[in-house]
Amino acid sequence: MTPFQANVPVVVSGVGVFPGFYVFADSSGAVVIPDGQPRTS
Repeated sequence: MTPFQANVPVVVSGVGVFPGFYVFADSSGAVVIPDGQPRTS
């Protein structure tokens, strides 16, 4: 797979992931941790 954009919001399995969020993943699953900034989009 070749990325064609960077630093844009995405939706993964129904969860919005914005630039600056932390993502921790292992073989058991994944967690998304917001950066604490309010989102307007």
